[in-house]
Amino acid sequence: MKTLTKFATAVFTSLLLSATAGAATPRGPMNFGELDADGNGTVTKQEFQAAHEARWNSRNPALSGRRQAQDPPVFEEFDLNGDGELTAEELLQGQTQRRAERRGF
Repeated sequence: MKTLTKFATAVFTSLLLSATAGAATPRGPMNFGELDADGNGTVTKQEFQAAHEARWNSRNPALSGRRQAQDPPVFEEFDLNGDGELTAEELLQGQTQRRAERRGF
């Protein structure tokens, strides 16, 4: 019985640690608030790149500073009006477009 209890505790601890480790590395599109570092309502190219680089480094600490993603987001693809800043609407439209392209639509 003691062996079974120890085993169950080890399994539960392992599952708990793996679940919390996954929560520490977010997946999917970044929200506007994550990108708008200064909170002024627009995202500059520098904010965009810094936020994506920080997320990459948090997911891949061994590759920190060496971006290896196959299809990294490109600021200019999101900046639909070419003014050098992203609005929340431009970000959403760009994310929707990237998602559609990846699915082959």
